[in-house]
Amino acid sequence: MGLIRLLRPAPLEFATARCRVDRPRRGDRPALHALLRDEPVWRHLGGLRRGDRAEAWVDGVLGRGGGVVRAVRHDGLAGVLFLSPHHDEPTPEVSYLLRSDLWGRGLAAEAVGAFVSGALSLGHGRILAETQAANGASRRLLERLGFAEERRVECFGAEQVIYAIRPEPARRS
Repeated sequence: MGLIRLLRPAPLEFATARCRVDRPRRGDRPALHALLRDEPVWRHLGGLRRGDRAEAWVDGVLGRGGGVVRAVRHDGLAGVLFLSPHHDEPTPEVSYLLRSDLWGRGLAAEAVGAFVSGALSLGHGRILAETQAANGASRRLLERLGFAEERRVECFGAEQVIYAIRPEPARRS
């Protein structure tokens, strides 16, 4: 579908049983900075961001970046979802961060699953996700959501696994 289709207004805002996904707000800045200090979150993402890198990341989340960015809300700001072109090709890539104190409760599966479903409904023929091979929890989440391993690459100083998901074919009646 390409970059133009991806950047058209796409609400991708919804509520699930336990969380709400909507646009980040200026008032989220302190919670975003707290997410930046959550060391387990950044363990497989190149480490903590500080100083100018931290401010640039927060500014990107708050609307000064590209792609679609959404806040996950459950007991305050729980995390962030991204849909943007993959760094190696124009195919959309889903990325996600969730506060480590919320891990293991199924919130990531709930929010990311609904986000990916919404993104696929926009007409994308394929959506990618990339995670470090060492990040077993993220890999299990993607596989549970229906992503299939497509390839492995050495990137960002570690082995990465590229996953892909396609819309399910329409069933004939």
